Amino acid sequence: MGRSRPPAPAGAATASRLPRLELVWLPYYHLDFEPPDGTPLPGVESLIDALGGAFAQITLANQSVQDGGAGPTFEPSLNLETAERLGREGWLRRRLLWRSPGAAALGALQRWELIRYPFWVYYYERRRGRLDVKLLDAVNGSRPGAAVKVAFLRALVGSEG
Repeated sequence: MGRSRPPAPAGAATASRLPRLELVWLPYYHLDFEPPDGTPLPGVESLIDALGGAFAQITLANQSVQDGGAGPTFEPSLNLETAERLGREGWLRRRLLWRSPGAAALGALQRWELIRYPFWVYYYERRRGRLDVKLLDAVNGSRPGAAVKVAFLRALVGSEG
């Protein structure tokens, strides 16, 4: 017996409309913490994926990120308190992995904002009937990690339900 596939939801990508490229905006919490006591570092910036909680330590000071231009946007599923906890845990985990001396706890949260970060999404048919996507950071042109693809797919599936 062959596997049957459910019908595609209205507006979903189908093989007849592929390949296709679109700009999407994923929600992230941009958190800026005070550095640990006694360190000469500037503030510690983190991005927390507001859909799945993935952590990234970044510096957005010299980058311009418009908030939600043309293209689909998605609502966050995490609240600020959860994002702050994940930011602190991610920073500490990163310090321990780098074996940095003095992996002290971060200071207070100085500021935060919910941003929409842009990604180019390329929809294509991998094999007959198998749809897939590739993502590209629309700000710096780099390929994001697997966690971004997982967050995008989670958002896409959640927006259809």
